[in-house]
Amino acid sequence: MHYRLNSRKAFILASVLLGSGLATPALHAADTMSMPSLSGIQAAETTAKVLAVDVNKHTVDIETSGGKKGTLQLTEDARNLGQLKAGDVISLKIVRSTAINILDAGSASVGAATVQGGERALPGAMPGVNAYQETTVISKIVKIDTAKNEVTLLGPDGQNHNITVEKPELQAKLKDLKAGQLVSIVARDAVSVSTAHPE
Repeated sequence: MHYRLNSRKAFILASVLLGSGLATPALHAADTMSMPSLSGIQAAETTAKVLAVDVNKHTVDIETSGGKKGTLQLTEDARNLGQLKAGDVISLKIVRSTAINILDAGSASVGAATVQGGERALPGAMPGVNAYQETTVISKIVKIDTAKNEVTLLGPDGQNHNITVEKPELQAKLKDLKAGQLVSIVARDAVSVSTAHPE
C-alpha cells in the first residue's frame, strides 16, 4: 500500500502489519545505541487481507494473518487506491541489517544521520512500495571493562552509554579495543509492500 513515497509511513505500515514480529521497524539514532552487540540480518514477513476500502476517506480496513484488525489512514496522495478491493491481499517483508565497525580515532566525528528513499507503484498498477531507511551512528569509546564485558560509548546525544557485550566472540575482542576509538553502527531497514487480487 502506498502513501506518497513517504518512507516513514511505509515503516509505520510495517509496524502495524508485523506487530511484534520485528522490533521497531522505524529505526532512530537513539535506538541504535542499544544495539552494538547485534550484527547481521533479521527478516520478517506477513500478510493481511483487505476488509474494506474507502477511496474518498483514503482508508483501508485490514485483518492480519494473526487475526489483528485495524484501519490504515493513507494520505491524499495514495496512488492507485481504487485498484484495491475487499479480499485483496497485502504482503509485507522487512529486512534489517546491522553492521558494526571500529574506526581509528580522528577518522570521523561522533554523530548520527538517517537517509530514506525508495520507489512506488507505477500509475495503473496495484498499490505497492519499496522503501529503505538507513541510520548511521558514530560513537566514541570512553572506557572498556573486560571484567564486566562492558563498553562505555559517548553517543551523538552527548551522553555516555554502558553497553554489555553478551556474545562470547565479541567479548574476546574487547581486549583489542582502546579508549578514543570510534564505533560505527549502520542499521538499514528495507520494506517491501505489495498488493494483489486473490487467485
